[in-house]
Amino acid sequence: MNFRLLLPICALLTFTTFLLTIIATSGSTSNYKPITNIYIGNADISKINVTKVMPQVGPILTVLGSALSAPNTTVDSIFGALKAIASTEALSPLLHLLSNAADTATTLSSLTNLARMALSSSNAGTTAAFSALDELLTTSKNATELLGGFSTLVSSMSTNATSNSSSLESTVLTLLVDSTNPIGTTESLITLNNMTSEEKIQLLPVFELFGNSKNTTATLDALGTIMNSTIPTSLVSSLFNSLNTSIAKGNNVTETITQLGSMVPATLKPAVQAVITLFDETTSQNVTLSVLSTMISENITESPSAKVAMVALTDLLDYSTNQTELLLSVEGLAASSEAASSTNQLVALDEILSSSANASTVVSLVPALESQLAKNTALLQYVPYLFSLLSASKDPVLSFSSLVNITKWAETNAATFSPMLKILNSAEKVTAITPEELKEITPSILEYLQIPVNYRLSIFTMCRAHLNKTMYSCSKSHAVQNMDFRSIVYDNIEGSEFKPYMDALNIGKDDLHLDGQLQDRQHMYVPAVRAALAMNLLCIIITFFLMIYLLLLSRRSVVNQKQWLVLGFISCWVCIFSGLGSTIFSVILNLMKSGSKKDDYDVIISGSSPFYGLMWSGFVLAVLVFLCIAYCWWISRRGAGVVEAEKTVQESDSTSRIIEEHESIIDAEKNFSR
Repeated sequence: MNFRLLLPICALLTFTTFLLTIIATSGSTSNYKPITNIYIGNADISKINVTKVMPQVGPILTVLGSALSAPNTTVDSIFGALKAIASTEALSPLLHLLSNAADTATTLSSLTNLARMALSSSNAGTTAAFSALDELLTTSKNATELLGGFSTLVSSMSTNATSNSSSLESTVLTLLVDSTNPIGTTESLITLNNMTSEEKIQLLPVFELFGNSKNTTATLDALGTIMNSTIPTSLVSSLFNSLNTSIAKGNNVTETITQLGSMVPATLKPAVQAVITLFDETTSQNVTLSVLSTMISENITESPSAKVAMVALTDLLDYSTNQTELLLSVEGLAASSEAASSTNQLVALDEILSSSANASTVVSLVPALESQLAKNTALLQYVPYLFSLLSASKDPVLSFSSLVNITKWAETNAATFSPMLKILNSAEKVTAITPEELKEITPSILEYLQIPVNYRLSIFTMCRAHLNKTMYSCSKSHAVQNMDFRSIVYDNIEGSEFKPYMDALNIGKDDLHLDGQLQDRQHMYVPAVRAALAMNLLCIIITFFLMIYLLLLSRRSVVNQKQWLVLGFISCWVCIFSGLGSTIFSVILNLMKSGSKKDDYDVIISGSSPFYGLMWSGFVLAVLVFLCIAYCWWISRRGAGVVEAEKTVQESDSTSRIIEEHESIIDAEKNFSR
């Protein structure tokens, strides 16, 4: 075999491996074309599941995507209108309104109607009313309950807008303002208001007693004692006879009752003392006697409903800072014919107050809010849309605050806001976009916002590419590129036209929901790439020396077995390092692929065919060189064995001839001696 020809061929193949490994390594560490097409892996986020990665943006894209499906609509027309308000105060509240939507369809419908209100001529009054409600919401500890109560209150106001109803509302609010415990006052008023007309009539004598009392508290305590005592009929009859006689003669009523009280059992003495108190604190003993006689004769003091009413009335008086006004107001409420509507409003008020962290503040806000609604009756037609919007929100307080801010802004920026209203109208008129449809339009949206959709990960660099694979830019070469996918995506979004929207929604890097196997494995990426890079560098270095050695041996006429063994040893290491480098890079790629698939973010990881083609081609050539060297060594070894055998045969033949010649000489000598 012509080894002088084989060795240069092996040197050429080795040189090819040398070049392929260098190109593959340098291609993934450089940022100039066309070598940027050589990279370890590419992450394609053109159809990334945005609603999963950034849940805050999901409802927004659903609305904008629905608008995009409307006839004669383009990405530029939709996002152009949004871009027009990107630098204004309206962007953040508008995005928060859409982002907090738990029910996109309801939110969109309500927002569209409320947007018309924001652009109407009555916007100033609307803003004032909304500001009052916004302040009310800030005191809430349960926004849903508070909004439910306020919705009921406004509904009751709009359906019972009579003068009597307005008077009752004013009366109740006055009582709450004068109360040290608005919740307790409201609940007591509900108790009184839920009584039937007959039960309320029973309370009229009580109010008459209070009307003639010099000390409301003492009178109330005395009545409570009497109603909670069981007084024998004989004692009642004797008492009233004695009192009638005493008053008729002008005697001291207190002494008369005291004398009578000395003859009653100890259990009845508190009741007798209560009667004394009633007469002591009255301005008209005749009226008190008449009222008390009526109450006992009609069994009012024994009535369960009257006893319940007395408890409620006692609480009202305890909570009130103006007992005289309270008694007049409660008497008026008891005489009202609109009990049902006032009860509804009281229940709504109780719900509002109970869900607030500061009931006193609420009491001061509700009258102002009702006043604004009364002045702006046109606003009442939008109230259902308001509560519909808030009921469909995941954060009603934030949504309403956002609505207030955008309403204020729209007062002076109607022309700028009108295009957004058209978008909302378009989105409302079409069927909501499905997740699959949203996925299909995501690439065009990302491209419009100049968000790179392809990320080419190399050893020392990362290149960003458009949807059509043309380059945005590549990072400067530095230490091994990290595979922190969250940082990669966030940093590139920050550098795009999507940044204002991220800032408006307060979305930070940690808010990107990219947790999963791909992210969990990122700590393995750098060590693996470093190991593969080390294998490539060792392969390049050893390949260079192997190539030189092959060229030097090709100049010799004979290559001995020892030299073939050295060549084989060196070639084996080239194969090992080339194979390990190619394998590690392939494992890295497969880890990224499997992680991305399991995470289900619709991020497509793919390898670079040129890169892996160069790496594995170099390995195959290295193996081919090793096999050639091994074959040559085996041929050389077999040839050396044949030569050795021939030499042995030759030596054996030579020895035989010498022996034969020697024996011939001996035979000749023997013959001669004979």
